[in-house]
Amino acid sequence: MRTVSSFLIILAAIILLPVTDSVQAATPEETFPTSLHARGPSNGRENIYEQGIGVLTKAPFRDSACQSCHTKTYADGTEIGDEYKPGCRDCHVTSGDKVADERCRMCHTIGFDRYSVHREAGLGCMDCHTAADMHGNGRIQESMYAPDAIEADCQDCHEAVMSDNIIAHNLHKGTVDCSACHLETAQTCYSCHYESFTDGGGQYRVLTRHSDFVMLVNGQDGKVHTATYQTIPFKGKTYVGITPNMTHTIMKAEDSRTCQDCHNNDAMKQYRDKGRIWVAKWDEKKKSLWLRKGVIPVPPDWSYRLKFDHITYVGKPTDNVPGYPAEDPANWTFISDVSDRTHMFAAKPLTRRQMEILLKSYSAK
Repeated sequence: MRTVSSFLIILAAIILLPVTDSVQAATPEETFPTSLHARGPSNGRENIYEQGIGVLTKAPFRDSACQSCHTKTYADGTEIGDEYKPGCRDCHVTSGDKVADERCRMCHTIGFDRYSVHREAGLGCMDCHTAADMHGNGRIQESMYAPDAIEADCQDCHEAVMSDNIIAHNLHKGTVDCSACHLETAQTCYSCHYESFTDGGGQYRVLTRHSDFVMLVNGQDGKVHTATYQTIPFKGKTYVGITPNMTHTIMKAEDSRTCQDCHNNDAMKQYRDKGRIWVAKWDEKKKSLWLRKGVIPVPPDWSYRLKFDHITYVGKPTDNVPGYPAEDPANWTFISDVSDRTHMFAAKPLTRRQMEILLKSYSAK
């Protein structure tokens, strides 16, 4: 009885304690070591590499092509030495100054060569992204795709979508991310010839780029998100990986996807009729690569159902790379349409129920 009474007295004292402003928010210096910018060049990419192509290469991440992601200079133009460590100087010329969009694009390159309604309106990176997005929130994230990793949200500005009378918003509310309908395209490079890096002096050789498509997956927040893929040949083995993708190629509202762009589209018709969805098809005789455009839903058994023709460079890894991408199909040849290693990072494929829904035709009327 004495113990219970003592506990109640302590509890009452805690409840009655005056509220003060003495608790200080963590400073950027305190949170930065946990941030994506401090850990992203190794943390997210390391997870992708070691669970993906690293299984085939058997080489440590520190020796991989993924490791060499940072730029050659600090924000003030000073050359980065061999002992690189992420820090304020990567982005800031002086502590606390405003970071120009051009500096962000030194690392975040994908999609900025395409149209965006936000850029047309004069918006920059920091108009959407918060200080916590840059400096961290004190919690270590597996990658930028973790639900708690990025604070920026479309509804920070577009609040009306939660209460407007647009049918697509009402039907997809809480289940489909804005990007699924409003992101113009994902982007990737097709057939990254890994031996040109490992045995060719660190060269980056890819056949071509793939754009004007998006894949659809279930993100870690439980919503359908856009995604992209990467194919890599390595010493006769083949790899394909899928990961969420946000290229910031946001379309105008009137140009956004319609029901028919996803529901019962060409990819879904092929899935229904053939049990497969061809993403990339190589013609060995013509030395040409066909790449699917439009929306590509990723089915539950995607490792088998999504089809990629894997091709590889026929020359020496040390051959000079003519450009990025190489765009020299005469020097490539077919390996297989079967992937030796498949890997999905920070996402899950669509469910059978979701695929059934996508097989049906719908109208917004």
